[in-house]
Amino acid sequence: KGQPLVGPMVIDGDAGAGASKDFVDGMPVVQGDKVMAEVIKATVGRKANVAANRLRALLANREETESFSSRTGRLSDKHLHRFALDDTRIFEKSEERVEDTAAVSVTADLSGSTQNGIAEQIRMALTLLEKVLNEIGTPREILGFSPKTGELNCLVKAFSDNHRVALDRIAGMHRLVGGDHTPIGSAVLQAGARLMSFDAQRKLMFVVTDGIPSDSETAIEMTKYVTRNGVNVIYLVIGEESSCEWLKNNGFKYAHASKAEELIPALVSKVGEFLA
Repeated sequence: KGQPLVGPMVIDGDAGAGASKDFVDGMPVVQGDKVMAEVIKATVGRKANVAANRLRALLANREETESFSSRTGRLSDKHLHRFALDDTRIFEKSEERVEDTAAVSVTADLSGSTQNGIAEQIRMALTLLEKVLNEIGTPREILGFSPKTGELNCLVKAFSDNHRVALDRIAGMHRLVGGDHTPIGSAVLQAGARLMSFDAQRKLMFVVTDGIPSDSETAIEMTKYVTRNGVNVIYLVIGEESSCEWLKNNGFKYAHASKAEELIPALVSKVGEFLA
């Protein structure tokens, strides 16, 4: 009695809309849209399969063998000197361990400039990319930058979220499209900082956008900064090829396509150059 009945809620008439708005690490979590996910799935089809096979060798998990000295196992010549030291660890054992050779962060443009149909293309591209990375078994995080809610980023998929959650949330990103600027530099810094803290031998960031940053100097500076700190940044541009000029002028890695289904093949065709 006398207390609010419920906390803040988001009421959305779209099919599959979530009822609440959650935050993780200060970012709103995209609410999944199962109906829209099925529509995108039907459109995308099996287009990810070929790309997955071609990327597997570069991004897949691999097994490594680690050797160590032991009191039992196979006699090792390099340990025989320990006889003189009264040390019985003259044998050698090895064990296989699986390590992630790559971790991937994807940050996607939700700014208002994508409302002319590019936002839908970006969602399709993210679905394809998620399918490829899931097929390979690559750890990945997906963020969206410049949502209409006013935050810098929103969380689509955390490293710990499963594939089904990712597909539903990618489909639900349409509700957040409409930010009033394109802060690529700030988005790259935040996504890069999160990726730098993830334990992996190779770290890749894909920036999916339709064009030119509103913070060009910051975008250039931050791309160079995260690259110096071990993150391989690759821009995936959908739309006008003229939007790639600033990337070309600064020597940044990028793949361009006029529509979503052409983006993954464009990436695959350059992947050897990107990951060399």
